[in-house]
Amino acid sequence: MRNQKQLLIEQLDNKLKPFSDAKTTIVPDSGWIKTIRTTINMTLEQLGGN
Repeated sequence: MRNQKQLLIEQLDNKLKPFSDAKTTIVPDSGWIKTIRTTINMTLEQLGGN
């Protein structure tokens, strides 16, 4: 019989399975937030809400 910890790990693995393709996504060198922010010409101040 499985213990509770093993069961929780298996359940988490099953929930994360749909995201397994994400590990092959290339992450921008400067990070996602900066890449998107600069692409739409948003300043840091605008992002911060000031």
